Amino acid sequence: MLGSVTNSFGQGFSPYYTNSTYQKYLNYLIYSGRVKVDHPLSQPYSVAQLTDSLTEDRLPPAILPHSWFSLLKKDLNMRYIPPEKENNEKGNINLGLEAGNSNYYKNNSNTNDFSANGFASYKYKKFGLYNSVTLDEAYKRDTMYFGTTGKLENKVISRSDETYAQYESKNISLFAGRINRNFGLPGETSLILSDESFSFDHFAFIFNNKFLKYTSLFGRLNDIYGFDIRDSVQKLQWNRRFLNIHRFEILLSKKIEVAFTDVILFGGKDEFPQLQYLNPVNFLFMSKMSDRKGYEEGNANALMCFDFFYKPSINLTLFGQFLIDDIDLKKSLRAIYPDRLGYSAKVIYTDLFPESQIYLSYNRISNWTYTSFYTWGNYTFYGKGLGYPQNGSENLKLGFDSFNLFPFMLGFEILAEQYRVQDLNAPFIAIKTNFPIGVPQKSISLKFNTSFIPDSFISANLSTEFATYYNYGFVASQKHSFLNIYLSIKIQGIFKLL
Repeated sequence: MLGSVTNSFGQGFSPYYTNSTYQKYLNYLIYSGRVKVDHPLSQPYSVAQLTDSLTEDRLPPAILPHSWFSLLKKDLNMRYIPPEKENNEKGNINLGLEAGNSNYYKNNSNTNDFSANGFASYKYKKFGLYNSVTLDEAYKRDTMYFGTTGKLENKVISRSDETYAQYESKNISLFAGRINRNFGLPGETSLILSDESFSFDHFAFIFNNKFLKYTSLFGRLNDIYGFDIRDSVQKLQWNRRFLNIHRFEILLSKKIEVAFTDVILFGGKDEFPQLQYLNPVNFLFMSKMSDRKGYEEGNANALMCFDFFYKPSINLTLFGQFLIDDIDLKKSLRAIYPDRLGYSAKVIYTDLFPESQIYLSYNRISNWTYTSFYTWGNYTFYGKGLGYPQNGSENLKLGFDSFNLFPFMLGFEILAEQYRVQDLNAPFIAIKTNFPIGVPQKSISLKFNTSFIPDSFISANLSTEFATYYNYGFVASQKHSFLNIYLSIKIQGIFKLL
């Protein structure tokens, strides 16, 4: 029930598929076993990988809503040139443009944002180029990344969010550029590397066959003007930051896939890339422990993560993810220092009713997870978490999605959550405390979502949420309830020039 019939790596360059319009439906196809992709625990998938899976013979119309199938396949086909249709002399060029508007009424305040995105892609056999630029008025509220003034003497509210060169041969892909990646279950925020932060520039080597998908990633993160809280006299200085990731995804059987991710974030005032971390098969955590005495580098934040994906039946999917930021095994150390761990679990059952899915998920992130004594070691990019977006956080979610009322997708969620105030840019305070620290804000919310997608070039979304907060604003005994409404509309067009 795991693994696809074909391997798209041998077909030349294919851009990644990051169109969020069909993401929930695509997740349903994977969970229901109707689409089988090699090693589903790392996203985004390539367009070719999904195109290979969406074939009529594998997905009988009697089982799958043919209209959703047609729209998704149409959107994929507009973004990809199969080898048999390539221009072998000049290559192929695709251009795309989308624009939309969103209005969010939340907690008695209203925001209205215009956004637009344009992309261009070039493919020549196994080599390809892709560039996507996003303009979004919501960026005005992000002062960590944005806030500078451009040539037009107004605030910069655009960035190149997906821009890369890639070479693909049989079983091997070489990547240079930026794109958001999520290492974990599709549709669920990863604890170790998620798409919650902005995309960052990196190099990646990816090997893929039926048994193993191996990813080695090296990137440069933003510099941080930081300090080490252990210094008797704190000294602020600019620090360079680098990130290395090794990930192994292994297919144990037709029903079970496991993954192991080894991460190190290191840096310092005059730091430069370290070869022991660039070594593609070095165990990064052990390297930090054993090699640090012989190198100038003394500050590195190591993390590990384990994934378990199990499909005991065609309709049932079980997933678990366990993050280790820091754990002490000696009793004397455990009495002093808190563990910094993360747990994520999800159960999905599909087609209890025709073309639907029901799911239950749980997440718990320990206090101080992702932080370090030295602030340049914090697991962030421009203030946003590279993994889960919060620590000192716990939530339980029950949801239901229905896809049998084309052109409408319907969704319902109940969420219970508690979390504390903590800045992911703050240093780690090595004090054992209750979970969560201080007065946590707690909430229970009911959310109903409707997506209207009559054709591949237009979509609209309406989301209504009723939320009740306890200890609102992290003030004890403060209770408030809100009705929140989110409305968005988006149009897009894709054109093939060559």
